[in-house]
Amino acid sequence: MREDALLVLVIITDEEEEGSAGDPPQWFNALTALKGGVESNIVVLSLIGPKNPACKDAAEIGERLTEFTEMFTYGSVGQICAENYQMFFHEAIAGIAEACDGFMPPG
Repeated sequence: MREDALLVLVIITDEEEEGSAGDPPQWFNALTALKGGVESNIVVLSLIGPKNPACKDAAEIGERLTEFTEMFTYGSVGQICAENYQMFFHEAIAGIAEACDGFMPPG
C-alpha cells in the first residue's frame, strides 16, 4: 500500500455482501488504518444493488456495502443495473480529483 497515493476502491456486484467477516464499521476502520488513519485519502465507488433499484429483480440490495461506502467522505453508490455507468464514473472522476486536491500524507 503506497503511503504517498490516494486509494481508490471500486466494488462491482449484484449481490449483498454476506461472506466477509466483520461489519461495515470494522471494514471502514481497517481500511482507514491502512491509509494511516486519514479517511479522506480513500475513495470508494460501489456499483451495487442500492435501495430503490431500477431493476428490482436483477440485483440484491447491497445494504452492508451501501453502509460501508457511505461512511467515506468520498464514497459513491451507483446502480449495478443502470442502463450505463457514464454519469456514475463522470461524477466519480470529479470526486477523485477533489480527493487528490485534499490528499494528506500520513504522519
